[in-house]
Amino acid sequence: MLRQVALVSYGTQFLRHVCALEDWYRHAVFRDARSQFRSLAGNALLADDFTQWLDHLRRSGAQRLSLHVAEKRRQRLPSAE
Repeated sequence: MLRQVALVSYGTQFLRHVCALEDWYRHAVFRDARSQFRSLAGNALLADDFTQWLDHLRRSGAQRLSLHVAEKRRQRLPSAE
């Protein structure tokens, strides 16, 4: 979860031209990180590296990221009651 929160936080800064991707590698949370980014519709692979994914998002005009629980995972999470 820490990596996802950091990705959203730093990703938004990158998209807004506040920091460069080179700044990310100084943080241990991204060291040796491998993530796959897939589309919700069809589960198609969009990128297998966060730098490729963020570069694609920036070129497409994205300005911020947000974190949401996927429906599949929500079914396995314990109730908050």
